[in-house]
Amino acid sequence: LADGSTLFLDEIGEMPLALQSKLLRVLQEREFHPVGSETPVKVDVRILTATNRDLSAMVKAGTFREDLYYRIHVVPVHLPPLRARGEDIALLAQYLLELHARRMGRRVTGFTRAALDRLRAYPWPGNVRELANVIERAVALSEGPVLDEGVILPVTGGAAVLAPSTDRTAKSEDASHDSPPGTRELELPYKEAVEAFRRHYILRALERTAGNKSEAARLMGVNRPYLHRLIKELGLAEGGDEGE
Repeated sequence: LADGSTLFLDEIGEMPLALQSKLLRVLQEREFHPVGSETPVKVDVRILTATNRDLSAMVKAGTFREDLYYRIHVVPVHLPPLRARGEDIALLAQYLLELHARRMGRRVTGFTRAALDRLRAYPWPGNVRELANVIERAVALSEGPVLDEGVILPVTGGAAVLAPSTDRTAKSEDASHDSPPGTRELELPYKEAVEAFRRHYILRALERTAGNKSEAARLMGVNRPYLHRLIKELGLAEGGDEGE
């Protein structure tokens, strides 16, 4: 399919040595053998590769073939980590917001200045993939057309959580378990405040996905069995589409 075109190989540093030798043959001979065939197929393809590994160090360690390294290391382009490109964060965030809003059919159009400041201040250890995950989740769980810093709150562990709203107050003891602690958060013991927040976060995710637990788990960045365990642990009602 890539004959006469370009083939992009992402994370080439993860390629096993056995597969590296096969790729090297394709690059050298410009041909390959399809599975189950003894007849070689000629190809004319340009190869682009990407990795977050130090391939030269892997060559010294014997985990990456030296001959393949020099085959692909023709025009190297070093892309600094996202934390070193602060001026790009707002542009990338806006692009990702529009992309996910269009895909989800949601009317979310931009960020507040405080939200952008929050995005710029975060170190982004997961680079653009992490930013994309944070924006997708924020768009899915947003309650208005503009994302503020209360919706986007990256934390040190690399996950994204929703900040508790400060303009809500619980009207009863029962209500305090179904909504974020808000202005009462410091009046609650730590464990109760955390539990109230977890309940609210999960309920919002389920609401945004119409009860589809698989989709809710994906938005939350957890696996579905773990979400089921949280639902049971927090005493939330079961039901809804399992989303196989």
